[in-house]
Amino acid sequence: MRSYFRDSSSSISVIICWFLIGVSVLVFLNAFFGRNGLFSLFQDRDKFQKLKNEIVQLESSNKKLRAEIFSLKNNFKVVEKIARENLGLVKSGDTVFEFISSEEYKLSKE
Repeated sequence: MRSYFRDSSSSISVIICWFLIGVSVLVFLNAFFGRNGLFSLFQDRDKFQKLKNEIVQLESSNKKLRAEIFSLKNNFKVVEKIARENLGLVKSGDTVFEFISSEEYKLSKE
């Protein structure tokens, strides 16, 4: 009878051992590849660094835009320059030269 209990207890211990090994493997895999695992941590760190760089670029762009807004509100010469260059406006007393292409010139002569 004693040998029967030894065999069954050793087989139970083998089953328990394999069960613990399986659970350990699952925990290990989850620690590396799970939702909050080590692999995910490295990906999140990369995303975080990219977002920090984007924030720095956006802050720099915002600073330039604020300076441009300030100059447009407070400096008439900047507004005048933009009106002349982009809208083609002229002051009274300015001489305007208009250049036409040779094709347009030929058409106007005919």
